[in-house]
Amino acid sequence: MPITNVSLKANLLDSSGIFNLQLRSYYYKPLVIKAIVGNADTVWFQEPVITPSYLIRSAPEIVNIELPISPNQVLYQISESDSIYMQRVVKYRAPIE
Repeated sequence: MPITNVSLKANLLDSSGIFNLQLRSYYYKPLVIKAIVGNADTVWFQEPVITPSYLIRSAPEIVNIELPISPNQVLYQISESDSIYMQRVVKYRAPIE
């Protein structure tokens, strides 16, 4: 089971009305991003975005997604699981590692 605010880090880079969601997974299995939640809308992805599993030997890969709305939360699953988890989006860019 993922740990809130640890297994998936979600940051937002806002550049002139284009929202770039930056995702980093610290989970040992791939995570499947299913949807984003904005102020009033939930947008489900037609094709899920997959973050690679975390390898302790290296920094996690940053997965970038351009969005038309500013997300507040990300809905995701662990690969090969049915449960859906939620992660809050932090409104500043991902730190450089």
